Amino acid sequence: MTLEACQMYLLLWRPFDVYIRHFILKSTFVGWGVPALIVLTVVAADKNNYGPIYNMCWITKSALQYCLVLGYYGVVFIFTTAMLVAMIFKIVQIKQANKQTYNGNTSICKFTSTFLGLACLLGTTWGLGFFTIITQSLTTQYLFCIINSLYGFFLFLWICARWNNEKKTCQENSSNS
Repeated sequence: MTLEACQMYLLLWRPFDVYIRHFILKSTFVGWGVPALIVLTVVAADKNNYGPIYNMCWITKSALQYCLVLGYYGVVFIFTTAMLVAMIFKIVQIKQANKQTYNGNTSICKFTSTFLGLACLLGTTWGLGFFTIITQSLTTQYLFCIINSLYGFFLFLWICARWNNEKKTCQENSSNS
């Protein structure tokens, strides 16, 4: 999610200066390396901190688990939310610079679908999971499970809506010419 937020930032804020040498390789090292570094640090500190729980490898000490999971996700959640706000700000700024007229309900619907699509793409729905750990609310747990189970479906709908928009635009452009 953090890497996706970085890539979206580069595409919106620096559209003509996006090329980074070996970007995929660097992203892979960051995406796999940071979590691996955290696990290796936990194991290096004490081998008993990490081991099998319920037939899976996990942090065995609950206080350490609580701090690491909340801390790691807290940083990711804050970063992706900040990137979401920055992207929405940039989109509004671009629309105002192009002096596009706002057509009441259509504009609100487009803005809402863009916001929800970006929120899903950046994983801010996982914020519910973050607050589930803190509050232990059953309602939040159900919302978290339902929304994240439908995550792919939401992205599918968003992509279909964007594709239909582009298709209509292409048809209008071809009929005008």
